[in-house]
Amino acid sequence: MTLIDDLRRVFKTSISYILKAVKIPRSTYYYTKQSQGRKYDDDQVIQAIDEIRQTDAKYTQKYGYRRITLVMHE
Repeated sequence: MTLIDDLRRVFKTSISYILKAVKIPRSTYYYTKQSQGRKYDDDQVIQAIDEIRQTDAKYTQKYGYRRITLVMHE
C-alpha cells in the first residue's frame, strides 16, 4: 500500500481521510501493510500431496482436501 503512504505524504493528511477518499477499509490497509513482507511457499505442501497420491491408489481424485489434510497430519 505504498500508494496510500505516498498520498499521505503529498497531501499531509491523516490516513483515515486518505482511505475514505480511495474507498479502502482501514482494516484492509493495515492487514495488507502487515503482511507485505510475508511470502507463502506452498511447494512443500504440494510435493507432500503428490507423494500421498502416488503412494496409494485410494488417494486419487476421489479424495478431497479434507481427507488429504487428515493424512498429512498423520
